[in-house]
Amino acid sequence: MDELVKKIAPFNFVTLKNGLLSVCLDTASYKKEIFAERYQDGIMGSGYDWDRIANFVVRKYGIRQKGYIYFDSEADMFCALSNHFEVLKEFVLKLKEVCDNDEKLRKIIVELW
Repeated sequence: MDELVKKIAPFNFVTLKNGLLSVCLDTASYKKEIFAERYQDGIMGSGYDWDRIANFVVRKYGIRQKGYIYFDSEADMFCALSNHFEVLKEFVLKLKEVCDNDEKLRKIIVELW
């Protein structure tokens, strides 16, 4: 699990009291320079913006077919929940891969907005 935590940073895995697993992101600074390019269009990198990107990743890579992921983000926090560790792991690894490629992330943002 330590290796996974390092791979997905700044996303964090959390196990909730009810047994659900969560992947969270404090949206205050992650990839802000990319979102700043579209700030005039109202795209600020909020948790809600991250929800749109996350849903795109889920659809594009067929992740939801393997188990359910629920998004419960706020303005300053992105949050994905699931009771399937492997599904959430696959999702966050794919999301992180997309985010590590600034050009790919920019293209997704253009496509979604």
